[in-house]
Amino acid sequence: MIQNKALNIDALITHEYNLADVEEVYQTLQSGKSLGLVLSYNPDQKKHFYGMHEVFDQCNFILDKHKVIPFKAPPGVIKFSAIGAGGFAKVKLLPIIAKISLAKIHSVVDVDVTNSMNVARQYGAIRVSNNYQEFLGDDDINAVVIATPHHLHAQQALNFMKSGKAVFVEKPAAVNYEQLTQLKHFLGKHGKEVLYCVDFNRSFSPFMLSIKEVLKKRINPAIIHYRMNAGYLPKNHWIQSPINNGRIIGEGCHIFELFCFLTDAKPIAVSVEALNTHNNDLLSTDNFTATISMSDGSCCSFIYTAIGNSSMGKERMEIFFDGKSLVMDDFLELTGYGMPMSFNQKVNVQDRGHQRLLYEFFAATKTKDFQPPIPYERIILATELSFVVNRLAVAGGGTQAI
Repeated sequence: MIQNKALNIDALITHEYNLADVEEVYQTLQSGKSLGLVLSYNPDQKKHFYGMHEVFDQCNFILDKHKVIPFKAPPGVIKFSAIGAGGFAKVKLLPIIAKISLAKIHSVVDVDVTNSMNVARQYGAIRVSNNYQEFLGDDDINAVVIATPHHLHAQQALNFMKSGKAVFVEKPAAVNYEQLTQLKHFLGKHGKEVLYCVDFNRSFSPFMLSIKEVLKKRINPAIIHYRMNAGYLPKNHWIQSPINNGRIIGEGCHIFELFCFLTDAKPIAVSVEALNTHNNDLLSTDNFTATISMSDGSCCSFIYTAIGNSSMGKERMEIFFDGKSLVMDDFLELTGYGMPMSFNQKVNVQDRGHQRLLYEFFAATKTKDFQPPIPYERIILATELSFVVNRLAVAGGGTQAI
């Protein structure tokens, strides 16, 4: 607020002193002639206040000009740094990782230092900072878990991979083609030297793993329909900002990766229809249908909407193949038609796969010939498909080969 001039404290500050003159500071305070004092730690250097983007994105490597340090599985527990400690990290990621014996939190980085300190205290981290650059060359950490705003994911992941750290990054992998091109180029050249994973957790949920086992045995292509009743977010929400590029890229990517996983195929074409309305509060990128042709002949459709009712439940999937039908209802119930009764499952607590994916990531950090939990090609394909669908939805609809 001070940096943005929303809070003016000039009237409270009567003196500014160099840290070396601290004795004079106390004399001034004791005299009762001053209300507020400022200590300058580096008075000869240019003053700099860290804003959100500067803290998290002030170290931009030029990919071809810096040596890549290969990741090596360390002995003992994996020490990781949490880069970004917002709501998702605190509610979902960190509580799960705290139960994984292979991992121990070492440090917390967040623009809100008070938040960093609270999280560090809760999980026993020994360092806090608002500058992730400090940890790029830190040999005390072996891995990072990145949960910063979406537009920062790609650059931060690249920087840490180049520094020899295993990287787990909350989705999306990238928010624009420039970032994706850099990531694709880097993984194509150094993929065997680095360990990288994006939080495409749906493919690791127990229900989806059961479905995958059945689909492996199919004879013909499948029809897969997925509906996400996502809920309304206003235009001024951070994820809707141009720099983060919206919900298709930020959330829809989950389902595009899931289609690739379930079919073991690649998207070859997509057709999109988006909501056309004069209501400026409703975004076409929040309300669309996408039909995707897969390389194995399967047809996958995805309905994403922000205009439904939340009591309906968020996610539902229906699959049709070889005289069988499968229904997954909000990760609470799995039903098979034309299937043995043993296939059916019902649970009281949703499991979207976060726990298994995180465990597999940290397990991979302990193996000499480490394998990423998700093939890099699938991460790239799902991300690129989200860009295409987003562009077509912005245009109100259309068709494109992939």
